[in-house]
Amino acid sequence: MPRDTMKVLSLQAVFQGISLKKHIEKILEEKVEETYEDLVLLQLSSIPEANEWLSEEETAEFVKKLRDEVYLWGAVQQGY
Repeated sequence: MPRDTMKVLSLQAVFQGISLKKHIEKILEEKVEETYEDLVLLQLSSIPEANEWLSEEETAEFVKKLRDEVYLWGAVQQGY
């Protein structure tokens, strides 16, 4: 690795209060997650069913389901 790169990574690690090794591992894990998400999206975009628009009825059902889940999550967070 170039010296300048190591210097920058070292300074970033110090700023975050972690070791250089931990910082590099963290960066690599984040990149892997980004790459994985991109690969999943690419795979989904190649599936014809994933590119179909929902009907108004399906959209309304989906929105209702999401709202119900958000309401339930809020209730659980408040201890109800």
